[in-house]
Amino acid sequence: MKTYVKAMKAFYCTNGGGDKCDDEHDNHNKQKEKCDKLQNEFESYFCTWRTKPMGYNWPAEIEERPLLTTIDGNTISFKDGSSSHVDAILLCTGYLHAYPYLPDDLRLKSRNRLFPPNLYKGSLFLGGGNAKLFYVGAQDQYYTYTMFDQSALWTRNVIMGDIQLPNHEAMVADAKKWLQKEEANKDCYDEIRFQGAFMKDLCQENKYPHNLDVTEIFDIWEGHKHTDILTYRDKSFASIFTGTQSPIHHSNFMVALDDSLETFMNQTPDKIREGKIATNGTC
Repeated sequence: MKTYVKAMKAFYCTNGGGDKCDDEHDNHNKQKEKCDKLQNEFESYFCTWRTKPMGYNWPAEIEERPLLTTIDGNTISFKDGSSSHVDAILLCTGYLHAYPYLPDDLRLKSRNRLFPPNLYKGSLFLGGGNAKLFYVGAQDQYYTYTMFDQSALWTRNVIMGDIQLPNHEAMVADAKKWLQKEEANKDCYDEIRFQGAFMKDLCQENKYPHNLDVTEIFDIWEGHKHTDILTYRDKSFASIFTGTQSPIHHSNFMVALDDSLETFMNQTPDKIREGKIATNGTC
């Protein structure tokens, strides 16, 4: 919003004078005044947290506060007893996995986590369904599509009889083992290694011939996030299979408001920013 307001302010400053007629000039001045007011209003931002702060290196105008507790007009109060005047509240609620269309005895009940309980190999539901109900992609992710692909392949292999399931007690014990490992994670780097190990286990089950371990890339990516939360999405990485370096988007993600396929894919050389692409995950 702040970037947009600045851009609109510059537009009205540029187009509000010269040979424009008086009426149009007055209109530009009025719009510029609105932008001036908006820019002053959006000078600070608060991110609230439920259990612990995100802890990123935020710019000066962004501050983390404990959970919002009360709203009284434009005054909001936080769990630590502090309060502030605000103009807008954005609800960033995260993810809640819900399956209201399923009967209760077949419904997975879990918060968003790396290993939901009652799932063998992260997919086969152990709470019911006679070992024929699968939840594919129900967990939180670092690996995303490569993991979805392996989970779907594992599910296919079970259905086709290419993977033989152990007895129910053994599957429950295996799922509990993974759940205990997940609960022992202390930080994002532990989580990356946990899901990497989970991916390796799936690949072994599927007899998948390729190495999908990208722990090093994820470590660098997390480092970028903690160095500067406003630029970490603008970095470039090389494919572990081909060595091909990915292109850098033409604009910082904070101001790249056109996310259409046409704009993203048709990046001409004049759109690529100065510096272009460096190696080792940096730009």
